[in-house]
Amino acid sequence: MRELAPGLHAQVLHGDALSVMHVRVDAEARLPRHAHPHEQATTVIRGRLLLTVGDEEYDLSPGMTAFIPSGVPHHAYAPESCEVIDLFTPVREDLR
Repeated sequence: MRELAPGLHAQVLHGDALSVMHVRVDAEARLPRHAHPHEQATTVIRGRLLLTVGDEEYDLSPGMTAFIPSGVPHHAYAPESCEVIDLFTPVREDLR
């Protein structure tokens, strides 16, 4: 497990063209606003995640997915503990 930010812990797997992260998020944890060149899909497995992508706000619960285009600033807040699966393409070389 690696800590992405305080309260966000991830297991990261890499393929040739895709990175997958299983992220456990503590209640009230925040992912700071950032952007990256990768396309990303985030699916909530358990709990609830408030995700802001550009100017769009998403209130995600289990089974819901949000798409983050390449280069678009985004940030998140977990009002309760949650687990998410993040998919990235191309591979997140910065997380190898």
